[in-house]
Amino acid sequence: MNRFVILMILIILNLFSACPVAQSEQIENYFIGKDRQAPILYSFAAMDERTVQAVFDESISSCSVHTEDAVDLPATLDDREVRITLQEALPPGERILLTVRVEDRSGNTTTLSKQISGINTRLPELQLNEFTTQGTKTQPDRIELAILSEGNLAGIHIYDGMYLNHTSVFVFPFYEVRSGDYVVLQYSVEENLHDHPHFFYAGEEGLGGSNGVISVYRDSTPDIIDALPYSDRSNDSDTDYGGFGTSQVFQEVQELDQYHLWQADPIRPENSVRSDYTTSTRSINRKEEESPVFNANQWYTVPTSSASFSQKNCTDLYIP
Repeated sequence: MNRFVILMILIILNLFSACPVAQSEQIENYFIGKDRQAPILYSFAAMDERTVQAVFDESISSCSVHTEDAVDLPATLDDREVRITLQEALPPGERILLTVRVEDRSGNTTTLSKQISGINTRLPELQLNEFTTQGTKTQPDRIELAILSEGNLAGIHIYDGMYLNHTSVFVFPFYEVRSGDYVVLQYSVEENLHDHPHFFYAGEEGLGGSNGVISVYRDSTPDIIDALPYSDRSNDSDTDYGGFGTSQVFQEVQELDQYHLWQADPIRPENSVRSDYTTSTRSINRKEEESPVFNANQWYTVPTSSASFSQKNCTDLYIP
């Protein structure tokens, strides 16, 4: 009898001690393979005057959108894509802030606020054509665009730097241009802009003095048109930050490298546009070519007082 009682006690104890293990295994198995990653935004852009498209890395099950004024906007879902309908047409160059909240099929959510620009269907062909970075009060820093075809500049972005790494950005308003026009951004000094055709004030802060990057994009996305790095340095003079002297400029150059636009791999101070001899009136100009070329040989410094903003470039070269 005693042996039977002892045996029963051992069986009961074994059952109780096994329960936590089974429960633990059940809990662990429940989470295996469960999606706990929030949706990641891949792209966010205007498709037409009233439609904005957001694309995520996974299927979206629900979405809510509202404007900065808390106006709810309708959105339709198609797997990973969300299409948002604006209340009215967004003019080219104008921007609004949208807040979007999405949820995936596992209940993970992402909330983000993004600015969107009105789409411009009449962008002209253009290119960087002339610039100075050693500005004064009477001759401030400037960037010139050569307009190669008729169109409208609305929404075009010009960065002192690049899309992700920059010091300042200028966004063009609705502005009609024709082939042969020269459009100029002027920094630091706002006076006398109306004395020149096609001049725009780009802000108080000027360009980087001797080392930097200038870039042009079609809109608020990374859709690049033109860019250039400039420098008066070399790897021999400074090994830090790729020879460019500061982490800011080095990050801009590294970002430009990723586009494979500039014909140098990797971009170094030696294969950048040389800024050694530029002054406030000794600008750096682009050579005229039938098609744009993206390397340092395309650029040259003109003699003193030969800066030619808003008109055809001077073809004379500065000789030290």
